[in-house]
Amino acid sequence: MSSFFLYLIDKSLNVLYCISVLVTLIQLGGLYVYNRYSNKVPIFEQLKKQILEFISIGILLPNDKLPSVRSLATDIGVNPNTVSKAYQELENQGYIYSIKGKGCFIADNQTDQLIKDDKLDDLKMLMQ
Repeated sequence: MSSFFLYLIDKSLNVLYCISVLVTLIQLGGLYVYNRYSNKVPIFEQLKKQILEFISIGILLPNDKLPSVRSLATDIGVNPNTVSKAYQELENQGYIYSIKGKGCFIADNQTDQLIKDDKLDDLKMLMQ
């Protein structure tokens, strides 16, 4: 088999994987899934964690545009201030960046490594 056909097969498998992930997310009720009845974790923290998960598994890639604060808040049924707080904290931590009048985007500066380091720190805290 030529390398071109292997390339096409590889791309097809990647597309199928992405489609299966999106179908799963849709079945779960949308792109951003949170447990509004969890008293232990605030909704903005759940939203941050979900966005970081999507970055770490490759659903959200560097320079991808995030939904606007208002549209995401409407989609998941929360106050826009909740989404805004999640976005602000993600920006302060270096995971996303914003362009005035354009929106928020996934940062390109080793975001995946930052997420892995945070997860490792969380695991260390749990083990203490």
